[in-house]
Amino acid sequence: MLSEPPRKRPHPDVFSNIVPTASKKRLHLDPTDRGGNEYKNKPISQWKYMDVVNFFMDGWISNLDCNFSDISGVEGPELARLPREKFRQLSSKHGDKLFKEVQRRVMLERENELKKKKKRTGRLWEFIRNLLFNPETCPSMVKWENAEEGLFRFIDGEKVAKRWGDRKQNKDMNYEKLSRAMSGVTTGQSNLHYRGICGRELPA
Repeated sequence: MLSEPPRKRPHPDVFSNIVPTASKKRLHLDPTDRGGNEYKNKPISQWKYMDVVNFFMDGWISNLDCNFSDISGVEGPELARLPREKFRQLSSKHGDKLFKEVQRRVMLERENELKKKKKRTGRLWEFIRNLLFNPETCPSMVKWENAEEGLFRFIDGEKVAKRWGDRKQNKDMNYEKLSRAMSGVTTGQSNLHYRGICGRELPA
């Protein structure tokens, strides 16, 4: 008598053990969909819960040992604040790697924000140049002593410092701090007098 052929086991629902505290309907999970790479194009501060889930799954699905029930509802900003030990609890195999990747993304986002801020606020030499060519601030705040030689001086250094501080969103900015910063962009200074700005032809 021939034995019965073995029955095929149904394809396992890989999501049933990933988020045991939340239903698939609420999370809109599709067992046949292994996509969800949108998180890669977002800063971590904008990640929603499903971005966090996709981040954990991406690259680790074959050896997944993460306990997603412990981070149910966690979004990007909260994930970024989790300590290394918490990642090790979430995944004994990949906790350290996940932690390092999250911190790498956090640092990248901070660097991009700083670049955007610098682009918005401009550089100090550009700020001074604009004051010198603005009738509202020259000669009331700054004044040319010799435009051909690039020699100028501050008439009201504190007002200039306050305006620069407002632009940089630095309430603690004062003339003393501005003066130190000016030493890095001018070719010479004496009291309130400055000469040139990094060799640039200001009067042009």
